[in-house]
Amino acid sequence: MTEWLACIPTRHLELAAGLRRFPRLTAGFTSAEVWLRGPILEGVVPEELRHELLKIPDTSIFLLCGDSLQPEGRRLMYGPVPDLEWVSIQQAFTVVMPPTVLPATLATENPTTVEMRPEPSSIERQSNLMVVDQERWLAYAVSCPEVRLAHLTFSHNPVAGRIMARGTPLPPIPGQLYHETGGVALPCGFQLPEPVDAETVNCLVGAADGDLVLMAADGSCEVVPASCFTIASRSAARLTIGEQYHG
Repeated sequence: MTEWLACIPTRHLELAAGLRRFPRLTAGFTSAEVWLRGPILEGVVPEELRHELLKIPDTSIFLLCGDSLQPEGRRLMYGPVPDLEWVSIQQAFTVVMPPTVLPATLATENPTTVEMRPEPSSIERQSNLMVVDQERWLAYAVSCPEVRLAHLTFSHNPVAGRIMARGTPLPPIPGQLYHETGGVALPCGFQLPEPVDAETVNCLVGAADGDLVLMAADGSCEVVPASCFTIASRSAARLTIGEQYHG
C-alpha cells in the first residue's frame, strides 16, 4: 500500500486549487469528478494534505491496495483504480493572470484556474515600499538627514513622474504604500489569493532575481528591473530628478 487517491466532485473543483502547492500530486478528470493521486508517507496520507482535502465537500479518500481502492477507514473495497490520463497537479490547476494583463492557455481539457487579482486582507503588514510624486521625493531627499536615506533604494519613472522608494522605515511623506515580499509588492491591506504566492507571480511575469513586480488592486502589474534601483542619497536624487529642472 504505497499510494492514496482522492475523488472530488467537479462542482467543487475551484475549492481544490489550494492543492497545487503539493507538487508530488497527479490528477485525472472524468465528466463528473477529478481524481487526485499521491504517495503514502510513513504509512499514512500526509496530515497537511488530508486537512486540505477534507476542506472540500463530498471528497472521498482511498488507499491503494494492489489494483483496488479501499475507502480510508473501511474494510470493503470500492473498486479498481479509474483508467484516466494522469497529469501533474500544476498542469491540472493552471494559475492565470487576468486577461488584461497576461492571458494564458490551459494545459488540459478540464482544468480549473485561479486569478491573481489581490484580495482584501485582515492581516496588518508593515509597508516597505512607496510610490510618490517625483517633486515631493526630491524635496524630501535634499532636505532630510542623509541617515534617513541610507537604508533606502529608489527607482525613477520620468514618464510617469514618480519615484518608487524601497526599504524601511519609509519617508514620512504622502504616497501610495505597499508591502513587498519575495519581490512582489501589493497595496497595503491586500494579499495574493490562495494558492498563488510570490514565486508563482515572478514565474508568470518572467521577473528575474532582484526585479520588483508592482501589483495593483485590479490585478494589473508592472515589472521594475533590479538595475533600475539605486541607493538613495541627496546626490542621487539630484542627478536622477533634479537635472530635469536645472539641466
